[in-house]
Amino acid sequence: MEQLIYAKDLNFTYPDKTDVKINGEISVKKSQRVVVLGANGSGKTTLLKSLVGITKPNKGKLKVFDLTPSKEFSQFRYKVGVVFQNAEEQIIAPTVYDDIALMPRGAGLKESEIAEKVNWVLEELQLTHLVHKVPHYLSGGEKKKVVLAGALVMNPKLLILDEPFTGLDPKSKESLLKIINYFNKKYNTAIITTTHDVETVFAISDEVYIVSDGEVIARGNPKEIFAQSEVLNKAKLLQPQLHQLFSILIKRQLPLKHPQNANDGAEQIYQLYTQLVKQNKISS
Repeated sequence: MEQLIYAKDLNFTYPDKTDVKINGEISVKKSQRVVVLGANGSGKTTLLKSLVGITKPNKGKLKVFDLTPSKEFSQFRYKVGVVFQNAEEQIIAPTVYDDIALMPRGAGLKESEIAEKVNWVLEELQLTHLVHKVPHYLSGGEKKKVVLAGALVMNPKLLILDEPFTGLDPKSKESLLKIINYFNKKYNTAIITTTHDVETVFAISDEVYIVSDGEVIARGNPKEIFAQSEVLNKAKLLQPQLHQLFSILIKRQLPLKHPQNANDGAEQIYQLYTQLVKQNKISS
């Protein structure tokens, strides 16, 4: 499978001499959903900024589309969509239409082509009712969607998301998750997301990396990762509530496994209950 991102043993030094390191390997393949999970200050945002050439590692290996971002970002910029944590900082145009049109305009497309792309992404995200709105007056969830529309307007192969759910209410978070996964499934958009929100990881990842104290300390699918309570504790993270529950039940020697999701967990408990009823160990 085509590899879009490869990072190994990165070290960054900021102008104030602050060093940030991420030792270990991180990769993202075509159509893959990857989450880099870590506490605040673990280097997640520095990693994402390096993918688009904003920060440059002074050690290690970093390739995006087999190119060096700090030197060759212009060669793949239209294959990448980026949403940073603060949506306000990415909104600079007077209307939603103009803000989403910034990237296709930068690519030198004709106005008719720009309109086609903007209208397409507005329809895909169900945001056509916002097209003429002033983005700075929108709600936090709407602003995030507008920024996401701007990141997706060129239908990129890779979407980079930095703490995308920060400050969103549960409904807005759920809506954003649906959009991201819709593009992943329909357009094979690969996604790399940084977050410390463990409750969203299952919904947005095929593979998870845990970063702690400058090291990649774990890698696996979400089910494998969240079964490792000691690793999560080392990274100053908690298990999702569902996994906390199953950890308690497993420690009490119930024949259960850490679930893929709430439906899987409910099915395991139901099957165990049914089995115990049949064995007359509990009453129905």
